Amino acid sequence: GRGEDAVARLSQGSFDAVLMDMVLPGIDGIEAIRRIRHLPAPLAQIPIIGVSGRGEDEAASREAGADAFLIKPVSPRALATALLEATRRAAAAT
Repeated sequence: GRGEDAVARLSQGSFDAVLMDMVLPGIDGIEAIRRIRHLPAPLAQIPIIGVSGRGEDEAASREAGADAFLIKPVSPRALATALLEATRRAAAAT
């Protein structure tokens, strides 16, 4: 969906992690990550994994607050590794 919708949905449900595409209609994934990181706790501490088809998006994704980053296409093994990295980073930050 739209970047704005991702931020709004996060506050409506119970999620364990966020997979944030960098290219979205409306606000992009970078701005959506920034907005999530400015939400009140505990929402702001949710593990976020940036996802893009372009490797050059990784630095901006992490600078915005992503805990891990994946290049498309994403394999199940890469996703599992990124989830582990993201949850460890999120746990260390709390």
